[in-house]
Amino acid sequence: MSHQPRRSRSRWPAIASQLSVLLALLLAGCKPSPQPISDAAIANIDSTYADLAERHVWSGYVLVAQGDEVLLSKGYGMADVEREIPNKSSTRFNLGSLILPFAATAVMILQDQGQLDIDDPLCEYLPPCEPAIQPILIRHVLGRTSGLGGEPRYVPADGGKWIDPGGTISHAPGELFDGALAEQQYRYVASVIERVSGEPFESFVRKAIFEPLNMSNTGFINGDSGLATGYAAFGEEAGADEIEVGKGMMGGLVYSSADDLLTWIRALHAGQIISQDALNEMFAPGIHAGGEGEESVSYGLGWWQGERNGHPASAHQGMGGGFLCNVEYFGEDDAAVIVLSNLYHEAGDLALAGGMLFPAP
Repeated sequence: MSHQPRRSRSRWPAIASQLSVLLALLLAGCKPSPQPISDAAIANIDSTYADLAERHVWSGYVLVAQGDEVLLSKGYGMADVEREIPNKSSTRFNLGSLILPFAATAVMILQDQGQLDIDDPLCEYLPPCEPAIQPILIRHVLGRTSGLGGEPRYVPADGGKWIDPGGTISHAPGELFDGALAEQQYRYVASVIERVSGEPFESFVRKAIFEPLNMSNTGFINGDSGLATGYAAFGEEAGADEIEVGKGMMGGLVYSSADDLLTWIRALHAGQIISQDALNEMFAPGIHAGGEGEESVSYGLGWWQGERNGHPASAHQGMGGGFLCNVEYFGEDDAAVIVLSNLYHEAGDLALAGGMLFPAP
């Protein structure tokens, strides 16, 4: 007969529960109230991108939402100039490096399932490792602080093997931000996901994120995926070499639409994909990556962390084949900004919308 623990008659659990509720209310009272986005800010964003599109130096889609309300959802310019197909909320754009937050989310899903811990050694999942690599944790690769450098040193084919496993790393893991070639760093992340899940990276991400959220305009580029045309200049398609840049990035490039990206961001922050604990870990500030003061940014686990006019924000960008994209989320204000472009011009144009949401005091 198995021993069953005796149920305590102490009133402490009930008291503790009441105290936790009280504490939560007190903390909620200390949290800044979301600042409503003004009609003037939305009008400013709209007119700015309309002007860029009118001058044929920008083309794409802009979506701004706060809470459950979509404040701006509008296409500018053409998804296909020759066929005169306008950009729409369902238009598919190449997201380039925005594949990184999806990969980080996939890892946190596996952690929630108890299949790994981001503080596990990388070598536990990608053996065998020599001493130089053994101190590196999954967390370090997610936060781009591993010291492994830009060149891939792990080949997942034929059971997986390390190239130059005894080579030195550039710095102690977790000490410095690795700025160059983020996609190369995240190849290790993809290999861990494949080793733990037992299926290809693209397949796991599709089943764990895209399909449950009914993101029908999101997937991995494979031949003709029905994307908008990427342009190097107005009416001038990006060359094949530009389109192929990063083609092997973690096994493929991801595409999505403005509508699907909003669905993902809302579900992610509502706790529908990963737990609140995992969400807190993923969006916690990481190692300083650049800038000073309010311009200072760090890299969390798959997301940049910083501020916009005093409002904490997380963001990620991507580019490739004439496409540029930027997704920002203002946590305290529950506001999302999605800017997608199929006309390569100035990367700074992507950041304009987020900077206009909450004007400087």
